[in-house]
Amino acid sequence: MNTARALGIAIFVPLALAACDSLVTKPSLYGAVDVSVTQPDGTAISGARLVLYTFQRPMAYATTDASGTYRFATVPEGLYGVGAVPPAGYVNASDTLGSAASWAYVDQLTVRSGAVVEAHLHFLRR
Repeated sequence: MNTARALGIAIFVPLALAACDSLVTKPSLYGAVDVSVTQPDGTAISGARLVLYTFQRPMAYATTDASGTYRFATVPEGLYGVGAVPPAGYVNASDTLGSAASWAYVDQLTVRSGAVVEAHLHFLRR
């Protein structure tokens, strides 16, 4: 085998294999879920405990920051929900009895590759 041909094969084969890699392995597809937790008037609520879930499986946990928000980044494509527990001094806006840990939920969030889905939850001050 001559040197030029060997060099051509040495260059071509790795390039061809690299090009086929995306055909052989499907790249992971991710989006994000932005969560905001506020009072009905828009005042931010920090310290709300969050869970990102798919069906009955928790995927990630977080807590809202001083602006009442959190971003779940790098979320695989699919159908999700977000649940939130209010911090001390707040109750679920739909909970008229004011129970201690009244969760708020947003379901049916469809995450797509490269997209950001928003979830807004509200609590009332006790």
